[in-house]
Amino acid sequence: MANIPISLSIPDEMLIPGPQGPQGDQGIQGPQGPPGSSAANGPNILDYAGATTGNAQDALNAALADCISGGYRKITVPVGWFDMSAAPNPITHGVRLVGENPSQSVLRKTYNGDGLVFNGSGGMGGGVSNMAIYAGTGTTSGSALKLVASSTESPDYCWHENVVITGAGSWQYGLLVDGIARSSPAGLRDTHFKNLNIFACTSAPAYLRKAIGAVFNGLGCFPAGGANGNLYVADGSDSVMIHGGNINGEMNLVNCSRVVFSGAIGSLNTAASAVKCHISGTCSGAIYNNMTNSRVDFP
Repeated sequence: MANIPISLSIPDEMLIPGPQGPQGDQGIQGPQGPPGSSAANGPNILDYAGATTGNAQDALNAALADCISGGYRKITVPVGWFDMSAAPNPITHGVRLVGENPSQSVLRKTYNGDGLVFNGSGGMGGGVSNMAIYAGTGTTSGSALKLVASSTESPDYCWHENVVITGAGSWQYGLLVDGIARSSPAGLRDTHFKNLNIFACTSAPAYLRKAIGAVFNGLGCFPAGGANGNLYVADGSDSVMIHGGNINGEMNLVNCSRVVFSGAIGSLNTAASAVKCHISGTCSGAIYNNMTNSRVDFP
């Protein structure tokens, strides 16, 4: 009688696995996936309502809120002119605004008052880079870039570079550094500025009040579009270093100490309360040197 093959069905759970075979050759790497969202680098104001409809302050405020909630520290301001119909919220938590360059990334106010304000709330640092802050036609008052301390908080260690402040309208101050309100530690401290050029100001392009350890590498103060090109270092400011200054007005030193300046100025006006300062370079106008334990070097 012929053998008849019999098929047995054995449940899988009763099977005993054999030894694992050798590892096969590694396959080739697959293609690169698409890039991730740009939000990983922080928000872009074009992602928010208002950016291109005359209410860019709404876009800035929304982007700042997302930075705070998401832990980002950068807001991109791309190429374009972005009109703000009201002052944006103060920039906090060490957030930076970064554009392409000052001739292409422009924030323009169409109201009267301050432009960008940094107050140190939520963390030190932050700043503005590669942008212009512009006063629209007919607008007045306020500071284009205002750094201000309270009794407990201050935007210390901030960095601002490649910034132009100007306008068809005007500002009261282009740059205002105000550390008056803080006494311990004293003032607004350790700020850095590089390639900052300021126009269109009615009181002064730059005013430093109780600024401690401020460093400038390239500062231009010009009267065009405003009343003067003056620079004031005053009100308890200390250890201020200005290299490559171009002050097309009066440099005024009062109630300050250890101010070092090198560059060109229109005129120099100082008080005896300016102590241990060194001013050098060229001066095209009057020199009133009343400083104490200080030095002026002009040809």
